[in-house]
Amino acid sequence: MCRDCRTTIFSKRDFVNSTSFKPPDQRAYETLRQFERGIQQLLPNFQKALIPLQQDEASPPSHTQIQTASKLRKRLTDSFTKYDTAARRLRDLKTDSATQKLLQKAIYAAASSFLHMHMLPLKNLPRMLKRSSSSSSSSNNSKGRLLLPNGQSASSTASPLRNGMMTTDLETASQATDAASEASTAVSALETEEKELRERLVVLEEQRYLVQVMIGNAHGARRFEEVSALSRNVEELDVEIREVKGRVGEVEDRWRGVYT
Repeated sequence: MCRDCRTTIFSKRDFVNSTSFKPPDQRAYETLRQFERGIQQLLPNFQKALIPLQQDEASPPSHTQIQTASKLRKRLTDSFTKYDTAARRLRDLKTDSATQKLLQKAIYAAASSFLHMHMLPLKNLPRMLKRSSSSSSSSNNSKGRLLLPNGQSASSTASPLRNGMMTTDLETASQATDAASEASTAVSALETEEKELRERLVVLEEQRYLVQVMIGNAHGARRFEEVSALSRNVEELDVEIREVKGRVGEVEDRWRGVYT
């Protein structure tokens, strides 16, 4: 079969194959967008579940409402983890094109902004639970101090068994409040640490990119002594970037520990 006939016969098939083929970066981006759409579908339900937790002390949330918010939080946390993994996978795809690499970094930066913006309600949830626990404890204390007709406190005339049950309830509420307070403190510390590490990582990656551009210019001008010195700088930056990435990974593991 001659070349012209082959082109005529198989041109349509080749066109269909070319349009159906998706390069790795496109597949990774579509996966990222799927996770993003899933998160956007979950967020309204989660925000609706937070409304009872933001009420005043006169109407504290029920146990069912707190459980619903906690379950949605866990689903969102898992979705955010998968979204972050997909964004990192796209960013780390191998490419020889500097433009493609910048595009991947830009997509990753946008994904990081999406995460930080929408994870704020998750980070505020321990504070809401602390406030809810405090209001429930205050309500229980006021109920336990009802006065009898003779002016004595109901709690003072109750049986030792009843007093023991009330003490246990108060201790449980106090422990829940302390746990929520510790979680809130841990969240604040992790927020600060993660922000500093990510800012440091962005600076290092920008420096590495600029040094690589300088290496290319030095190669073009045949300034090989500069190339050698700049290459050592790239190696040092690579070591520091790996170290910071490792610390970011440790912070992310600690985030998962806070919300599980």
